[in-house]
This record gives sequence, structure tokens and C-alpha cells, in this order.
Amino acid sequence: MASTNQNQTIESLIRRSESARAELTGHIQTLKDRMNIPARLKASVSSRPVAWFGGSLVVGLLAIKLFRRKSVPVPEKAKSRKGLLGFACTAAIALAKPAIKTLLIAELRKRYLPPAVAANKNSRAHFSD
Repeated sequence: MASTNQNQTIESLIRRSESARAELTGHIQTLKDRMNIPARLKASVSSRPVAWFGGSLVVGLLAIKLFRRKSVPVPEKAKSRKGLLGFACTAAIALAKPAIKTLLIAELRKRYLPPAVAANKNSRAHFSD
């Protein structure tokens, strides 16, 4: 008799553990569904796209309104007079640009192009004139 009572107790414990497992499995699945933010967001956007579009439009307009800098009027600059020295420097730089460009191109060709390629480019330049 003690063994049947003990067997019934074991069977009731087994049933209770099975029902607890089933209940925990349901709770775990519910928790996983609630924690899956990307899937919930995708489902929400799919079910109500107009509301999401309108909400994003309103938030964008509010962000523009809140974070816009206030325009400050820029004062007009007075016409600067450089004088003779400024004119001379500007003219010297303008006249030196072609010479500097030629020197830089020659130096770059000498350093970075193989001699055969540089020679072919120079020969083409002479024949194309």
C-alpha cells in the first residue's frame, strides 16, 4: 500500500512538472515575441504604413523646426584695395602658374612613371604638334 501511495505521489509530481514545463514554454515564447523588436516593428509598419509615414513626416518637420539655425545677415565686405604690392603679387602668381605646372608635371613623371612610359608620352606630345 505504501508503494502505491508513493507511485501516485510520483505520478502527480510528474504531471505537475509537465504542466509547469508547458506553461513555461508558453511564457518563454511570449517573452521571445515581445523582445523581438525588429519583427514587431516590421509588423507594425506593414499593418499601418500611412500612420508610420505621417508620424515620420511630423517628426522630421519638428526636427527641422527645432534644430534650424537662425540666419544671421552677412554684412557686405567693403571693396579692399590691395595697392601696388597686392597687384604685383597677384600678377607674379598668375605668370608663374604655367611654369610651376610644367615643373610639377615633369617631376611627377620622373618620379612615378617608368622611363619607357615617360619617353612615349613625350614623343607623342612632340609629334602631335
